[in-house]
Amino acid sequence: MPNVKFRASRRTLTSHAGLSIIGQCVEIAGVDSIDSRFPTTLGMRTSDVVKSYLGLLCLGMSDYDAIENVRRDKSFQQLLTLQKVPSTATLRQRLDKLAANGLQAHTATWSTTLLSLVEVPITAETTHVCLDIDTFVMDNSNSKKEGVSRTYKKVDGYTPIAAYLGNEGWCLGLELSSTP
Repeated sequence: MPNVKFRASRRTLTSHAGLSIIGQCVEIAGVDSIDSRFPTTLGMRTSDVVKSYLGLLCLGMSDYDAIENVRRDKSFQQLLTLQKVPSTATLRQRLDKLAANGLQAHTATWSTTLLSLVEVPITAETTHVCLDIDTFVMDNSNSKKEGVSRTYKKVDGYTPIAAYLGNEGWCLGLELSSTP
């Protein structure tokens, strides 16, 4: 086994360096363009709110309160090119307001825009490219989350529908809707 050498450094080390790739993808997809569609006078750009929550999701944190752990984290702010990081209350209130004002209609093309601009490989088994659209079950048994209902797998949860393109499985869309 090779010897491992440790040395001191003045560089900033962060546990979420993977956000640098996410930051680049966010820039390519044009997330900042949402500011013109949802302008605000509250001092916090809409794109900062959206990118902050996206950053949390990419770190595996879906709880609004988790934003407090990264509010003063310069790496989080720099990697996602944020002017400001919202508080828990601002994040929750602004995302609720954006959802009510049709945010999803404006963000629906971000995945396809990103895939197109970075020219991802899309492999076809034949001369056709498969587009797999299907539902799957997200088990949320014993939770008190809003919208949880009985699924076709006989568990309490959600049944979102997703669309995946090609053999690589590029996600084109994912919609969380109420289970009938």
